[in-house]
Amino acid sequence: MMFRHPQILWALLAVPPVLWLRFRARRGPEVTFSEARLLGGLPRSLRQRLLWLPPLCYGVGLMLAVIALARPQRGLGESWVEAEAVDIVLLLDISTSMLAQDMTWEGRRTTRLEAARAATVEFIRSREGDRIGLIAFAGMPFTIAPLTFDHRWVIDQVERVDTDLVTDGTAIGTAIAAGVNRLRESEALSRVVVLLTDGANNAGTLTPLNAAQVAATKGVRVYAIGFGSDEPAPVEVPAPFGGTRTVYRRFEIDFETLDRIAEMTGGLSFEAGDTERLRQVYAEIDEMERTEMEIRHLARFEDRFAPLVGFSLALLALGGMLELGGLGRLP
Repeated sequence: MMFRHPQILWALLAVPPVLWLRFRARRGPEVTFSEARLLGGLPRSLRQRLLWLPPLCYGVGLMLAVIALARPQRGLGESWVEAEAVDIVLLLDISTSMLAQDMTWEGRRTTRLEAARAATVEFIRSREGDRIGLIAFAGMPFTIAPLTFDHRWVIDQVERVDTDLVTDGTAIGTAIAAGVNRLRESEALSRVVVLLTDGANNAGTLTPLNAAQVAATKGVRVYAIGFGSDEPAPVEVPAPFGGTRTVYRRFEIDFETLDRIAEMTGGLSFEAGDTERLRQVYAEIDEMERTEMEIRHLARFEDRFAPLVGFSLALLALGGMLELGGLGRLP
């Protein structure tokens, strides 16, 4: 049990003064006699014996109201479990070359971007207990999702990623630097950047090797995936008289630089010429990046103030009715 606003409980100190003002401060003698000793031998009536009820009802009612305002909550459960947790930032290339239609997913011809999104979603689902972030990049990086345990939300963002988010180009170095920056305050035992690209660095303010040096200094491993092949790939482009037409273009992947990036940071580089190989690459990274650590699973909290509000209103109403019914002061 916990209180959402515990500072409100200080108001409980005001309940006694309020009761004193309500029932004692302005209460004068109900009937004036020349000598009160004359009444000393009279038996106490039922009304006199129950005069304490209205103050009690008001006092308890006010206390319950204050406790309800502090918003008591009950945890539905918590446990300590041993899990395998890593902080991972995914760098996803969304340059226009990723629109090349040379991939197949679930038996259907598709673009590199659609296949990369689907494989990335599979990888995220396999990383239960990890914090995962997502940065899309082309001519510059764009943070889609900061590090979070909310994998469902990250998956939703992956599925919405498209090539029109940023200017075209392939800023691999700047993207790596952005990923390292997202991990700078991480306290995880393992901090990882997974880079997926189908091209060579041709934009940005930082070279890939300089960015890799920064990552190595910060203790961040980079797994670099070259997705696609150097063979001409079909791409839809605008036709001169409207609509689109298909042309074949070659997109060169700088595998040599990807190898150097991985070597400098203690990671690995991979060549994924098709979607099946890409899924295998993600599975290999999944197996390699497992760190045993104890994490705390906290359950959601349930508000418990509603019954207190009900009891408070009932007691205050009862106190008022008792006063009106004869237990209050005589006029």
